[in-house]
Amino acid sequence: MQKPLIVLLPGLFMPVSSWSRETLRNLRQFGDCVTLSLPGHYPQPALQEDQHYDKALVLESIDRQLAEHLEPEQLASRPVVLFGHSTGALTALYYASQRQSIISAVISIGGTVDGREEENVYYWNQLGTRYLGKFGLLLTNFSTSIGTRYASTHRLVMKAAFHNPDKVLADDDFETAMADYIPDLKKFDTSTAGRILRDLYHFDAKAELKRLHRPVWVCAGEEDDFVPERRTRQLVETLPDATLDLIPDTGHLPFVEETQRFFRLMRVFMQQAGLAEWAESQPSLSMKESAGSTASRDRAALRSRTRKFSASGS
Repeated sequence: MQKPLIVLLPGLFMPVSSWSRETLRNLRQFGDCVTLSLPGHYPQPALQEDQHYDKALVLESIDRQLAEHLEPEQLASRPVVLFGHSTGALTALYYASQRQSIISAVISIGGTVDGREEENVYYWNQLGTRYLGKFGLLLTNFSTSIGTRYASTHRLVMKAAFHNPDKVLADDDFETAMADYIPDLKKFDTSTAGRILRDLYHFDAKAELKRLHRPVWVCAGEEDDFVPERRTRQLVETLPDATLDLIPDTGHLPFVEETQRFFRLMRVFMQQAGLAEWAESQPSLSMKESAGSTASRDRAALRSRTRKFSASGS
């Protein structure tokens, strides 16, 4: 039995290096870790003028990134757990709904069924991109540039993500994490920020998530100012096989703010999902799920993505 592969997807406008060293240390007790980027986010290529942050782009980008880390054949035998935060959780959930034969489980932290922002700074940016046209896009690009280019202003954005920000921001581990990812954060092409937020407003995965028959752990802070509790519960009600944990006195980043409690709960989910006994827990295939059906198609899609992007030199 191989160890699970934990595939991490960060939130909006965050680089792959935004996961703190402590978070990665804790995750490695469950399996090997691979960090991916959201489409259009560094170090992935920025969105071109004719591209949109839509479902087709999500499939193409995650397929390609997974193919860079694993041979397609490995996905048939190794449990893959998608671990997404915020917009990364929405992206992970949608991807899993389309690639169920290669995804074993999903962990959604601060996730939703769609990309509509509310009750946070991104809400006003998204509103501007919808109603102010090019001017709204420019304003969003500018504000995102300020938030990603300068550690002091980025700290203000991060402060809003915590219920107890003074405690978290004063921690040495948080300072180390900031030093790790701020240089990469500056490499994000902010000229696409407005278009990404505008496109996410129309990214609704509710219909697909109703057909996601994989165990999903939905975890959120009870005091999350970015995703209110009713939206978390909407996600749980949409998913056929979801386990919900709401962590009290915690904001949008429970794995940072309540690290020990978060990973204790994650361990319970991983055990309940049967990932420790992966080889023995797999159900036999029905007649409609013969070995040459869904799994083969998904592996073929990964091969196709690999050939396509290798040929283009990307």
